[in-house]
Amino acid sequence: MQADPRIAALEAYFREVEQTRMRDVPILNPRLQVEAVSFQPFADGWLGVLVSPWFMNLVWLPSVETGVVAAPDSLTLELPSGAYECQPNQSAGVGAFYTCSLFSPVLQFEDQAAAVLTARHVMLTVLDEQAHNPVIPPSQTQVSRRDFLRGKFS
Repeated sequence: MQADPRIAALEAYFREVEQTRMRDVPILNPRLQVEAVSFQPFADGWLGVLVSPWFMNLVWLPSVETGVVAAPDSLTLELPSGAYECQPNQSAGVGAFYTCSLFSPVLQFEDQAAAVLTARHVMLTVLDEQAHNPVIPPSQTQVSRRDFLRGKFS
């Protein structure tokens, strides 16, 4: 399946925002650039992470066929790992899209490779049903207050 051309338009839109409205803003991480990471078909649209020099967001692009014209104030995206509250956005060339902030600002990332690796890990996690219902191994059961104070952690 070929990727939706709006993903490239999303990158182009945020590169333009970076060069205009965000230019010289002190929260920009100069080691990062705009990049769409791990976009894949999901729920009649495309889901992925957008990395930029000032944020990292989970992004859902509804398919053109869904006909989203007037975006609601928010959208709850039901993913295997849980529910994520997303904010509506709109831009020429992209149309309606929804974002859920993951990191903002993104000054903690050393370089683009670290940010992209984190974005890929986010995608694996949000699409993992086990992330919603983690199984705690017996060795990691809760420690009583008394044992904690005595230094017994298992």
